[in-house]
Amino acid sequence: MKAIIMISYVLLGLGIALGGAQPHYTVVVVRANSHSPNSHSPQNPLQQKIRDIYTAEIGVREATGKNDGSRVEAYLRYCGLGKGNAWCAAFVSWVYGQAGLKEPRTAWAAALFPKAKQVQLSAIGSGHSVARSPSQGATQNAQQSLGLVFGIYYPSLGRIGHCGFVDGVEGSTLITVEGNTNEVGSREGDGVYRKRRPIKTIHALADWLPPLSISKQLH
Repeated sequence: MKAIIMISYVLLGLGIALGGAQPHYTVVVVRANSHSPNSHSPQNPLQQKIRDIYTAEIGVREATGKNDGSRVEAYLRYCGLGKGNAWCAAFVSWVYGQAGLKEPRTAWAAALFPKAKQVQLSAIGSGHSVARSPSQGATQNAQQSLGLVFGIYYPSLGRIGHCGFVDGVEGSTLITVEGNTNEVGSREGDGVYRKRRPIKTIHALADWLPPLSISKQLH
């Protein structure tokens, strides 16, 4: 069943904070294309293509639990790295690459969230809305969210240290598909999993998809 988040974009002033302090981490979701289709436009064809690709990877596991194995190493090779490196961002980049996109192409989770791509999330779920950062320009109407990337901020690292794909929303829960995690949601896991993360931990959104006109050409 297709999991679709309908996200309403509104203009954002500086300094919006969500939900209060989180004791261990903050989830960041990325969707940052000012040309994304609005609620009256057809779904970006790349969104479903990307979802099909990352969904097919669910169940991939490391060979020995040391960031290795043929599929994991393929993700890392796409970003110019070998086995043994953390690979959550490499997984995200590889999926976009399989969909025909040249960017992103990084194994560094924090690099998936440049300021130019970020939008801030004011709420999500029923009646949720998303506000773009000042650099993002005009407000957008409700959006379908397939192809989004989320990232988790770790205070101990002082940066975003884990990322994956947004696959949907159920009540107060974000549905994700992510690599280099496990059953408990670690950032140093053993495979590709579909996970559930509390929406209250979500901090922002951005988007790596190209404009709809280009997406149709790539599809």
